[in-house]
Amino acid sequence: MSNYSPKPDPEHYKDRDEYLGAKRKWDKKELEAELERVQSAREVAASPWFQKFSLFLAHVVFFAMLSVLIFSEEHRSDFFKTIADPNPLWSVAKAIGYILLLYIMCLLISPILVWLIIGGIMIGILMLFLGML
Repeated sequence: MSNYSPKPDPEHYKDRDEYLGAKRKWDKKELEAELERVQSAREVAASPWFQKFSLFLAHVVFFAMLSVLIFSEEHRSDFFKTIADPNPLWSVAKAIGYILLLYIMCLLISPILVWLIIGGIMIGILMLFLGML
């Protein structure tokens, strides 16, 4: 909120109704500012570049986790213990379900990672400019 004003202090008002009126106006401004912030975040999240980058990041994380699962001896043995079953079809089904769960988890987490990346870049730029001042 660019025209931010501090919350009204009841000690500065003679009448309680005057204070409550000022507090209502301040609360309304705060609510409008919050709605504006939420709307701008929704617009960014709905933009095509955000969705494409989020999907790309989900695939990168998924294949990284899958490669660790396949190529790391400890993780591979844990994975085989998890899906081990006397029925080979059930073992295959459990393996496919495990990999699909991993993929869905990566798809759900990737927008959060994109927001963290954007925030990190913004903080880095801010720190760079503060260091230059």
